[in-house]
Order: sequence, then C-alpha cells, then structure tokens
Amino acid sequence: MKNNKKVFFSLILFVFILSACSKKEDKATVDRAKDPINSTTDLEETSSTDKKTIYVTSFPLYDFTKSIVGDKMEVVNMTGNQGFHGWEPTAKDIAKVQEADMFVYSGPGLEKWVDNLIENGTISGNIVAGSQGLDLLMASHVHQEDYSHEEDHHNEDHSHGNFDPHIWLSLRNAQIILSNIKDGLVELDSANKDFYENNYKLRAEAFQSLDEKYSELLENPLRDMILVSHEAYAYLARDYKFKQVGIQGINADGEPSLKQINSIIDLAKENDLKVIFYEHSTSPKVPTLIAEEVGASLEFLSPLEALTKEQIEAGKDYLAVMEDNLEVINKALNE
Repeated sequence: MKNNKKVFFSLILFVFILSACSKKEDKATVDRAKDPINSTTDLEETSSTDKKTIYVTSFPLYDFTKSIVGDKMEVVNMTGNQGFHGWEPTAKDIAKVQEADMFVYSGPGLEKWVDNLIENGTISGNIVAGSQGLDLLMASHVHQEDYSHEEDHHNEDHSHGNFDPHIWLSLRNAQIILSNIKDGLVELDSANKDFYENNYKLRAEAFQSLDEKYSELLENPLRDMILVSHEAYAYLARDYKFKQVGIQGINADGEPSLKQINSIIDLAKENDLKVIFYEHSTSPKVPTLIAEEVGASLEFLSPLEALTKEQIEAGKDYLAVMEDNLEVINKALNE
C-alpha cells in the first residue's frame, strides 16, 4: 500500500512538472515586462540628456549606484527588470555601452558576456567591478552536502562562470560593492566627491544596521536549513551560518526529477522544515506540492534579481526587500 501511494504521488508530481515547463511565460514574467522603473526603454532615453550615463548589469547594482549618484547622472539597468539568468545583450545594447561614461558589473567570472566585451576593448568608459575585494564562493560549492541534484550536477551549465553570481544577497558584500561604486563615481566626477561620499556613508550605515539585525535574529536558531526555489542564497547563508537546499540549482533553470523531489520531501520531513520558499522568477508549482506534502507553509523569498509588480508599486528598494527576506527567513529558522 505504501509503495502504491508513493507511485501515485510521483505521477501527480510528474503532471505538475510538465505543466510548469509549458508555462514559463507566466504572470511573473509579464509583470516584470511592465516594470516602469528599470524598463529597457531607458536605453532609448539616455541620448537626450547632457548628463553622464552609467550602465549597470542588474537591479541591485542599479539600486546601489542610484543611491549614491542621485540625479547627478543617468543610471541605466541594461537587463531592465528581467533578471540576469540567461540574459544576453543585443547589438543595440552593446552600441549603447560603448557610449557609457561608466560601466558597473558584478565582476570577472560572474557575467561571461561582460568579460568578453572587456577583453575586446568594447567598453571605453570607467569600469567598476562590484566584486573587487569580495571573498567569492565557487558555484560548485553552493550545493549542500546534505542534498545533491544527482542528475543535473553533471549537466548543469554554469552560465555565470565558476563563481556564484548572487553577491548582493550578503549585506556585508553589499557594503563593499557600494564602496567600489562610490570610488568609481569619485574618479569620474571628483567635483561632486563630497556628495557621493555622504550618500555612500548613509547607505553603508543602513546596510550595516540591517546586517546587525540579521545577526541578532538568526543567532542560535531552532533550525539550520532553508529550502529554496534555486540556490541563490549561499553568501547570505555563509554570513549567518545556516544552509540552503535548492529545488533547482544555481542557474534557476530546468526542472527537478521525481527522484530529486522525493529526496527533498524526505529531507524536509527529517529536518522538520515548516516553511518552503518560492520566488517570482520560477514556477511555484513544485514548491507548492512539496509544502503540501510536508505540511509546511509557502513563503516568498526574493533573490533580488528583479522586482515584482507588487514591490514596484509599493516603492520598495534593495534594503526594503532584504528586510522582507529577513522576516520570512527568521520564520523558517525559528518558528
């Protein structure tokens, strides 16, 4: 009887996975395309201003740069609000980058397409690598020893190179990235050095304050593991000494096998996990099934690769979303 139940449950999972695969262009994707803040239409607008222009390669870098530069320069998020997994620039994007006064990207080995542009001498403006000075994690190290994606570890295409690209999900990393951007701005526009230094100081203090709040709430937790949609949270987990287990790997693509899902369910039960996380860039169907099977709640956790429609309408920025993330992570580890 037990085996029959297992087979029946596996068949249900299989149907849901097929459905998820066929609906990649879901509501979340449509919402992201309507983002009025970081729409790629900004690429068309920058030529009509006399201000210097800064191009960045992700929403967090846009947020960090904008918080320091204010209205002194134009800041353009090249990826719009689409996230960066699988994103590649068009010929038009590359032509615009050639005109940029400053270019901010995650860093060498984190965005292959940028590495190629730099090697070819395509980018002529000031180049700022956000990851300069960071202790990067290898992409192969983010998979926890407690659980492994048996099949997709061997076939996974680490499109972001050898390192985990989600550097902004550590508030301690974020302070260093912020400093790197500030230094680049001062080099580009020394006349406004005091303005940039003051804005940097305010933002860095806010990051540090939230880091201290994370440390306080997550010290000596009841559990030491969270179950997430994809393995984006290694830097955050390192800072506060917990583990992440991903339904998907680091690149947030593909679907887990039935064997993997059953292994995750067993792991969640063994560790008494009360919260299963989903995110807007991947289908919530598998996390929902797992939550129902183990009797856990389903909560939204943002990898901050892009903002949801609701976050945009609420006027949320990087810091506000990291506050929201703390609330649900604390729930997962301590309730």
